[in-house]
Amino acid sequence: MTARVASRDSGAVLIMALLIMSLVAALVVYLADSFELTSRRAGNRLASTQSLAYFMGAETIAIKVLRDDDNREVDHLNEDWASPQGLVFALEGYQQSDNFLRGLLEDAQGRFNVNTLADKADPAANAVEGTAKRFTEPQRRFIRLLQTFEGLEVSEAEAMQITEAVIDWLDADDAEFGLGGAESLFYSDLGYRPPNRAMTSVSELRQVRHITPELFELLRWVCVALPKTAALNVNTAPLNVMRTINLAESLSPLNETEGQELIDERGDGYQSTADLLATPLLDSLAANDGNISVEGMAVSSGYFLLHGEVNINYRNMTMNSLIRRTPDMLEVVWRSRGWL
Repeated sequence: MTARVASRDSGAVLIMALLIMSLVAALVVYLADSFELTSRRAGNRLASTQSLAYFMGAETIAIKVLRDDDNREVDHLNEDWASPQGLVFALEGYQQSDNFLRGLLEDAQGRFNVNTLADKADPAANAVEGTAKRFTEPQRRFIRLLQTFEGLEVSEAEAMQITEAVIDWLDADDAEFGLGGAESLFYSDLGYRPPNRAMTSVSELRQVRHITPELFELLRWVCVALPKTAALNVNTAPLNVMRTINLAESLSPLNETEGQELIDERGDGYQSTADLLATPLLDSLAANDGNISVEGMAVSSGYFLLHGEVNINYRNMTMNSLIRRTPDMLEVVWRSRGWL
């Protein structure tokens, strides 16, 4: 009887020992995982802090390059700041060999400024007829821009509706502009309201009526949200944007060949918008009493985008900053993570 009790006690002790060992093993595994996660988080925070420091160093270099620009009356793509390769610096002293900092400056005013769409040509002209006269010149250019994307066909009528919706997103009133417009009544069903103010980021376009994800992905590379007084620099605008220059009576863009002709003609930059109008193409278009407006266009810039990429031990971070240049100063207006 005593032997049987002792046997049962030994079995209970063995089970208890196994249970304790299991708990200890589970605790060790948990602590190891927790330590690894904490270590990884600390590494990511350190890399993020280091990357931000390097990016701010790139900002300092970009500001110096812009400050050293001798001729600020004309900005064009053959200047030192506009190198298409940008600057690449190897980063030493890390475990991995492929560590680098890359910085690329872009003229923000070479993109289409969506905030120039806010003003209406004639608030009373809220009708389908009237076509081009219903819109300001920047609005006409946006209508043309929407028709320039290869692989995504947007008709003139659709482009007008999209533009009307963007106008309503920006303007101060709550009255729908045209058949394509949309104000609080439309957006209330979607759970938000139009801000009725200037955009702070082109990402807002994703919320505007008629703008599909596919269209937004194309617009985000050629549009920017700047103060509405920031004019389009015709010396740095890409092909899609240059195609938006046309007769005021037309809502159609120039074809690709015509747009490329304007780019080829600019060389080291048009010295004035009058030089742009004097090109053979535009001079010919305006020959028969046509009118090509240079409203909202310029040959110099005050806003520049810095695109930065930092790679440290396989941790990659991309950042952007908007740099404002005035006759008296250069300053960083904002920074953002990810690609613009």
